[in-house]
Amino acid sequence: MRTTIPLLFWLLTANLAQAMEIDHHASTLGFTVEIGGNIKEASFAGWHATLETRDDLIAGFDVVVQIASASLGNALFDSVMLSPDWLDAAAHPEARFVVDRIESSGRGSHTATGMLTLNGHERPLAVTIREVGPLDDRTFEVFAQLSRLDFGMTDITAPVAETVAITGRIHLLDQ
Repeated sequence: MRTTIPLLFWLLTANLAQAMEIDHHASTLGFTVEIGGNIKEASFAGWHATLETRDDLIAGFDVVVQIASASLGNALFDSVMLSPDWLDAAAHPEARFVVDRIESSGRGSHTATGMLTLNGHERPLAVTIREVGPLDDRTFEVFAQLSRLDFGMTDITAPVAETVAITGRIHLLDQ
């Protein structure tokens, strides 16, 4: 869920410490998954994040995603994706990712770790955050993988891959 996860990602540099708000118009969050041998990309229209700072650095964040805002761009796929067999949007309308640790991996790459609550299940998740473009651009690519089975998505009639990739492109505003 490419969104899953949104945003995310920084303990970066003092340069990033000034950016505390996400530009939702320039940011995306979603996921990719293989269905029936074809890679499908979904996006989330409804999500927001709260950034936590310590000593003027981003130290963590809390991302909330509205599950019903997910779209694969196809009404049939969307209805299956949001059904009780997959994301169960009616019973679990939100997913939440709470990050409590961000570490630099070097060369503009960071790892954010925290807990993801999805489909009524809570599991640890590590998200890779990579700075893209010039430092003053404040744009990041986000990537993580999870097993849908870990989140109770087991009763699926279509041939859906076990691994789901969460992807995003996050742009921070200057403050």
